[in-house]
Amino acid sequence: MSTQAKLIVFILALATITVAQQPKTVEGHIQTGIASQRAGKHQEAIQDFAAALKLEPGNFVAQYGSGLSYMFLEKWDDAAAAFKAALILKANDAFVHLSLAKAYGAGGRNSEALNTLKNAVALDPKLFEAHRALAMVYARLGRRDEAVRALTEAAQLRPNDADLLFELGSLHLEGGSFQSALELFNRVIAVKPTMGMAHMGLGTVYVRLGDRRAAIAAFQQAASLEPSNEEALFLSWHVVWSGWKL
Repeated sequence: MSTQAKLIVFILALATITVAQQPKTVEGHIQTGIASQRAGKHQEAIQDFAAALKLEPGNFVAQYGSGLSYMFLEKWDDAAAAFKAALILKANDAFVHLSLAKAYGAGGRNSEALNTLKNAVALDPKLFEAHRALAMVYARLGRRDEAVRALTEAAQLRPNDADLLFELGSLHLEGGSFQSALELFNRVIAVKPTMGMAHMGLGTVYVRLGDRRAAIAAFQQAASLEPSNEEALFLSWHVVWSGWKL
């Protein structure tokens, strides 16, 4: 190798060392943190976001990103603390309220989750996830009527969401509102005819309404859609041969 070539190699190596020794910027730490999140390395992501926050304490992306990684690690209180700090920076962001509520709910702090979700819905009445999460919290607290109301509002935003309609139908069935449950399970089947659980729900409603023939047909349909569903087959025979009641 010539002297000139050696000199070029030395200069390039020196430049590489100089760049490597330069401290990361806030943006550099955030980008590394996001890359770590995508790779599933959430502890490393938290460290990078912390480094960014050390340089810029009011950085929303780093604060919110920390909360997300804590959620993946199931460190609910740490996630809640991070989202609360993010909320100080963006107090009117409904999605941040929703994220904080999810951290509260996962940590069993249902009352705090409830209040935070109410704020999210007030800020963005069209935020579907907030209505659905609100219903889940109400259900955990045993407040069925309010859970039904929240799910009904969610269903208005997504009228063809089969899973949501099934959940709402199940709540009505549990509460004894059989006609409402019947309507909802039929809507589920119209949207997703292959959902065996919807036919199971429909069969249960028909039993409660005293329609033996329709109940048998619904349970048999559930069994045909899901041959491994022994409960559906059992219920159809139970209705045929027993005195009805489930």
